[in-house]
Amino acid sequence: MDFQLVWDIGVHQDNSLILSTSASNIYLMIKILKKLNWKMNCIHWVIGGNLQECINNGKYQVGILDYATWTLVESSLMVDKLRQQGLHNVMQVPNFKSIKNYPNITTRI
Repeated sequence: MDFQLVWDIGVHQDNSLILSTSASNIYLMIKILKKLNWKMNCIHWVIGGNLQECINNGKYQVGILDYATWTLVESSLMVDKLRQQGLHNVMQVPNFKSIKNYPNITTRI
């Protein structure tokens, strides 16, 4: 782990920690926070769609991942699968904008 990250977590305990990368990169961090019983608002913003497969294969333990305050995923299907595996506080945050929010590009072509 990076010394600056450890320092920032120690000094700024009242801030939120947002972990937005693949589970393989953040699993150790959440495991350490849990082992230390570190009370911090920790948000795991899931990148990719194979987290539930890694839980099924035994690569990750639900009890470790569940230490995050929130687990944010892109689809309702991922929410359902992760909840079925015992993960709590899973929330869907779509990774797209509604088409109505895009400008009319035909006028620029």
